[in-house]
Amino acid sequence: MKCTHCNTAIGCGCNKATGSDGAVIHKKCLNKYNNSLLNVGEVIISPETNSVPFNPGMLVIPPTTAR
Repeated sequence: MKCTHCNTAIGCGCNKATGSDGAVIHKKCLNKYNNSLLNVGEVIISPETNSVPFNPGMLVIPPTTAR
């Protein structure tokens, strides 16, 4: 089995991890691979809705109204 990120063989199951899109990768490649999926620093605004697409990596917590 090969790592989707670095394209080298994964030696054993203890080095195997799953990326946010379900790809099989090395544990050491996990953060770099997931960040590459997010296209960090690149924001594309949709002309139809005039808003940025939903990014599941960004969690938005609305403020509470209770005091």
